Amino acid sequence: MTAETESELKRPRLDDGFVGTSGPGRQRPKSASRSDAPSPRRRRRYDDHLKEHDSYLGDDEGPCLSDYALAATGKKRKRCSHSQSQPSSEPPQKRSRRRKWTPTTPMSLRPLHFRALPYFPNDCLIEIFAYLDTLDLLACTRVCKRFRGILLDRTLAQSIWGDSLKNVSSAPPAPADVSEPAWANLLFGDPICYNCGGRALPITLWSLRRRLCRTCAAQQLVGADAKVSLPVRSSVTIREIVDALPHASGLASVPLCDKDQLAGFINELQSVIDMHRFSDDEYDSDDQLVGPCAKAQHELLRRRRDACAVSVEYSDMCQLWDIRRQYEYEERHRELQEERQQAVASRFAALGYTQIDLDYLALHPDFRASTRPLTEDAWGALRAKHEPLLASRKAARMESEVRRQRDERLRQLEDACIRQWRLLPPEDVPYMPSHRHALEFEPVANAVDDRDADLDEAVQKAIPDIYTVIAEKRKALSSMLPEGDVQDAVELATAVFSTSSAFSQTFFGPEILAAVYTASKYRTKPPVECSESARKIVLYLLDVAGLDERTTRLEMDRLDHRFVCMRCRADRKLDTVTVHDVHGRFALSWRFAVEHTLHTMHSEKTPYMRLLGADQRTYVAEHESIANDRVGYRAYGCKHCNAHVGKDAWMTWPQVHAHLLTDHSIARPLLEVDWTTHPRMRSLLAVNTVVVPMET
Repeated sequence: MTAETESELKRPRLDDGFVGTSGPGRQRPKSASRSDAPSPRRRRRYDDHLKEHDSYLGDDEGPCLSDYALAATGKKRKRCSHSQSQPSSEPPQKRSRRRKWTPTTPMSLRPLHFRALPYFPNDCLIEIFAYLDTLDLLACTRVCKRFRGILLDRTLAQSIWGDSLKNVSSAPPAPADVSEPAWANLLFGDPICYNCGGRALPITLWSLRRRLCRTCAAQQLVGADAKVSLPVRSSVTIREIVDALPHASGLASVPLCDKDQLAGFINELQSVIDMHRFSDDEYDSDDQLVGPCAKAQHELLRRRRDACAVSVEYSDMCQLWDIRRQYEYEERHRELQEERQQAVASRFAALGYTQIDLDYLALHPDFRASTRPLTEDAWGALRAKHEPLLASRKAARMESEVRRQRDERLRQLEDACIRQWRLLPPEDVPYMPSHRHALEFEPVANAVDDRDADLDEAVQKAIPDIYTVIAEKRKALSSMLPEGDVQDAVELATAVFSTSSAFSQTFFGPEILAAVYTASKYRTKPPVECSESARKIVLYLLDVAGLDERTTRLEMDRLDHRFVCMRCRADRKLDTVTVHDVHGRFALSWRFAVEHTLHTMHSEKTPYMRLLGADQRTYVAEHESIANDRVGYRAYGCKHCNAHVGKDAWMTWPQVHAHLLTDHSIARPLLEVDWTTHPRMRSLLAVNTVVVPMET
């Protein structure tokens, strides 16, 4: 190795290392050990003069200014790998430099950044900070360590914090024992625990000038009921000591103070006792220490209590200010939420959505919780997220609105039909269609679809068509009868029909047209058939009564004959008139006699009916009136007028009896001649059948 190579290997580099072999023998130059070497100049740290209470704002950032030091030096020291291999005679190869990346975007199109802002001169930064409010200043302390160092410097930034706090309306001024940055952090800082740095809802303790979470408060605070050992010859209690120190109330059943402050006061109390250890103190009858030492202890307690009284009063003022500020913040927060909600609602309203469609958004975080202004980007994302559901809700609402309007229109049609049916002859009203069946006629259907059309006029126009349909149905019924060639054969008593359903019921003449379950469509022919068995029974009853086969059903109703089945007996407990048990037979009208014979199992197939006499018919009429009077339903109607036509117009038996007597002068009304029952209440007549006393 030549002398030049050896000299090159020993030449110092910028990273304070040597260019040479690496290994255990490699050492850094010890320039400081040389007597003639100059001592290295220590770079002045910018925050050497900062105090601990000035730099503490409730977070864990220290006052280190490594970024500022980097800006001052302008370079980073290079690092090279030091292997533990044996020394080599060959010099190590230099690490190749990476090519610096050069942006291809023109300068005018590059985004603006504030990377150079931390390297501005102090005067410029202080001038900028002077225009910021307290919250912005607190945010700047967390931008970088140079900002933090400037803002926490007593000489540079004290006026900045003071002016910023003065601009806050009704903010409590900083106490003398607290710096402006620390006080600003206590007033406006983030809710961070001063001890652990957690955000678990810390409590602001104004008397202690700090924020603590509940866990740290339980660790650092002590109550007035704590078991603390006091010095010997102590004349004060732990409760008096806690009351004399800055304490917090409301967190527990007793006041709480700081453990360190309590320990400091106990040390001072011990010092006072040591100063008066040779004093002549005695205990009185109440076991209280009396003497110079006790007076000195109470004097110390009084001074602390006086200082604490001012602190407590100031803490109450701060707490009231904090409550008022929190209320104002909530009000402002609510106003911002309402502004955003109104902005979102107005945007959706412009698209055709109503408030009913937006009800589901009332509790959605995108609509309720956010306080940010509604920008175009936010609106685009919100619309893409919620418009599909809003569209489906709107379609469902429109469909529901159409159904609601149609139902309302149908209710109006029902009232219109009732008004028009009351104008018709009473004998035709039972054959009129319901308001839903009236929709099968074109004038009524068009009027229902047109909300401005007159429904009464439409129903009146449809009445001729309704009579035509009734005539066609009567003609179809006549074609089913054996007496088809007889004119108006449907009105004969022998014209008996029955439905084809399992629960078949017997209908006489055109009464089948008034049955509520005859057909789903009014225009269609009723699914009925002529009952030959019922017709034979009617012929048998006519023969028993001595009547002609051409007798009509209306004539049979006017005769009001009563038949008894001699093959059946009936027992009824406690008759309503005689108040005795009745043993006899049921008195049946000619209609129920037919149904009784059809649906009752007899020992012999041939019927055996007997016609009741005049005296027995009087007995039956009297007891039928009493039985009907027990029915409280609105099941009776008048056959001479349309007083019962309507939804709630059907009458009870006393009402229809009084109506016939008053309006029509009928004292003894007859079934299906003067009065009738609701089609769905026909079973009441069977229940109220009278039992005629008969021995044989």
